[in-house]
Amino acid sequence: MRAVAKIIAAVMTAVCVFTVMPGTLIQTVAIAEEVSASDELNNIKSKSDGIVTRVWNGRYDQDRPDAEYTFAVVHKELQDDDNGEDSLWFASPETTKCIFKDEIFAYSSVDPEYTNQAVITLPDNRVMLNSGFDSGVVTNALLWYVQDGEAKKVTFKGGMLEGLYHVSGYNFMSFGENFEYGRDYLAYPLYLDGTTLKEYGSKYISQKQFKKYRNGSKYLSRIKKKKYKIKKIILRDNGMINVNVYKKPKNKYLVGVYGNSCYTFYLKDNKLTKGRHSGAYTLKLWE
Repeated sequence: MRAVAKIIAAVMTAVCVFTVMPGTLIQTVAIAEEVSASDELNNIKSKSDGIVTRVWNGRYDQDRPDAEYTFAVVHKELQDDDNGEDSLWFASPETTKCIFKDEIFAYSSVDPEYTNQAVITLPDNRVMLNSGFDSGVVTNALLWYVQDGEAKKVTFKGGMLEGLYHVSGYNFMSFGENFEYGRDYLAYPLYLDGTTLKEYGSKYISQKQFKKYRNGSKYLSRIKKKKYKIKKIILRDNGMINVNVYKKPKNKYLVGVYGNSCYTFYLKDNKLTKGRHSGAYTLKLWE
């Protein structure tokens, strides 16, 4: 997760200037915190078989602006697992129930770096809870909202979200793993449409098209001077451009996928700015 933190800082700096969805851009509101005991929290403590380790209490339902709801992480020790297991609970004045379990709570308030990712306020004033659970292989991100007094998950096309970070407005990013450039986490841009996370549209463009953007010829020239071969260039609807490249490794045993990498750029007002050098991107996060 520490490696991911560096990627987050670089990508958020560049991506936050692009807005496709309507609404005023605002920064993530950091209001995730331990709260004093309430009836809802006491109900979770009495019904769950474990120790409450994290609590978020707030007004999540736009249709019931005066109603407060509680999300809480409950940790349970297991005899056959040193890590134990965590579960996510939800409580309202009408109901108390476990809504997710069997994994280990991985981020948000667990690590101060990600505290401001726990509770997210959107431009339309909707409030959502961003939680992550570590299965031991990947971090499954879950984005929750409250409607009609019930906790519901935001839907998305892919099989899972490997980490989810709010950039600004309705813009998010999630990660795909790549082992061609060391173990690398590649940030793919997403946006929230109602209660569904969607991937920005993407397409291949030519070197000729890339050169038409300001700084395009300069950046391609620099890449080629480093002995890279340009493979495919991907343009995403939020202005992110991935230039996948290949260079034959000096070690003959690494010839093949290990020579693939990518230079990322950001397009705004027909001008390119440089991002990071990483593993190679695919056209879509969710194939």
